[in-house]
Formats: sequence, C-alpha cells, structure tokens
Amino acid sequence: MRYGIDLTDVWRTLFNPINALVYNADGRSVHTVIVDGRIVVENHTPCYVDEWELMRKVQTLGEGLLQRTGMHCAPCWPVV
Repeated sequence: MRYGIDLTDVWRTLFNPINALVYNADGRSVHTVIVDGRIVVENHTPCYVDEWELMRKVQTLGEGLLQRTGMHCAPCWPVV
C-alpha cells in the first residue's frame, strides 16, 4: 500500500481553507507531495519527470494517432 502527503499552500485561500481545498484547489496550490517517503513534487515542480520531454512525447503520439485515424484537427483560431 502506498501512502502520500500533500503539502498545500493554504494561504492562497481567503476564508475557509478546507472548503477551498475541496472545491477550488488546483495544481497551483500544491507545494510538495511525498509518496512512500520520496518527494515527488517539491516547490511546485515535479522531481521525477522532465515535463518538456513528456510534452514532446505526448505531442508526437497525438500527431501519430491523428495520422493513423485520418482525422484532421484544425485550430479554431489562426496560428501566426
């Protein structure tokens, strides 16, 4: 069984930090995450993944999927 701790910045909330955490919190509120004693997010930054490399791989996979299915996803706005 894995256990985790999420250290959240409650000072981003105004009145009720528990209510804000449950209903309004997003990734920007997470400061540190510890899982099985290992810090996996520190100072809002993932420690075990290269985000840019992951985005590149996902973009490549998505482009390949579109090519294989013959679908075309034109942007809704002009790209300059």
